[in-house]
Amino acid sequence: MKHISVIISILFTVMFSMTLFAQSRMENRLGIGISIDPTRIGHVTYYTYGQNSFIVETATNQSPILFYLPINVTDKIRIEPLFGLNSTSNASTSNTTNNIGTNSTKHTYSSDATAVTIGVSGFYRTSLSNYFGLYFGPRVSYTFLSLVNENKNESIYGGGNHSSSTYNTKTNETDITVGLAFGVEYFPISRISFGGEASFNYTSFGNPHVKNTFTPPQPSNSITTVERTRHSSHTDGIFFVRWYFL
Repeated sequence: MKHISVIISILFTVMFSMTLFAQSRMENRLGIGISIDPTRIGHVTYYTYGQNSFIVETATNQSPILFYLPINVTDKIRIEPLFGLNSTSNASTSNTTNNIGTNSTKHTYSSDATAVTIGVSGFYRTSLSNYFGLYFGPRVSYTFLSLVNENKNESIYGGGNHSSSTYNTKTNETDITVGLAFGVEYFPISRISFGGEASFNYTSFGNPHVKNTFTPPQPSNSITTVERTRHSSHTDGIFFVRWYFL
């Protein structure tokens, strides 16, 4: 009889602790999170006409890492802003000199691309068990893409004569992504969750705004707005960690 009482006490304690754990988990109100998806990197290709040159530039327009701010408005409703940043740059320099060393040319090329993503999700939450939670709902995000290319030529001729020219292209674009996401959270402790998420998304790519500048100034200095219809339907899968501090 004594052993039975001990077992019943242990079971009651475990059940009570699990109930408190579930209540504590559902009472989380504010946290931070991070998701990782190396396959999420998307690209936009631009075709640039320079001084007697044709450049194909591929710029990253998505980030494989996103940061979140989960806000549980109620036990069932979550609002989750998100932010991502991806920046890449490269530069190269080539030097050409004739056989007798009287003429030389230096060509410098640089490219800088930056993609900033902001968005927000609205989720309905439900509890699968004391340790697992499920959520689903819509998400919308904007990606602001900036791409800067610069080509610079410097020449020195016999007698010390010098000339230089620079061709600069700046491109800006705004892309919109709308999707529906489904996620599962596992809570090893009440304030930390690990999980995965699957989503189906539609992306509408904006029209690039291109500004071409020559130095010294030339009549061909221009601003170009390209009218293109581009879109993408795709699925994504991410893994994430969330920490709830309130």
